[in-house]
Amino acid sequence: VHSASCCMTSCMARSLEAWTGAEDDRIRSVLQSLLRLKPPFQDEVFVGLDHAFPTCPDPCTTTRILSSLAKQRSLDLTRMVFAWHEKQGCELNCRHYGAAIDACARAG
Repeated sequence: VHSASCCMTSCMARSLEAWTGAEDDRIRSVLQSLLRLKPPFQDEVFVGLDHAFPTCPDPCTTTRILSSLAKQRSLDLTRMVFAWHEKQGCELNCRHYGAAIDACARAG
């Protein structure tokens, strides 16, 4: 059974530059912080996400983060962000799994 959020189109990932608003600023900031980690270590990623999201982010935010990381061909970060969501007990839906698969495909 798919959750209703699988059918949402309003949370499709856009380029970072196209985002506006407070939530977009927060997502952009999180992504920029994650992408600065060279190489990314899971502990650093988890701490950063814990700080940015004291509770599970909404499904749209999760989709946007995972999709943006996939577009950056950042498979390691995508995997770590996905693992953080699982560790937190956040609900993951078909869009999240699709973004993870997209990251794998783009990474080669």
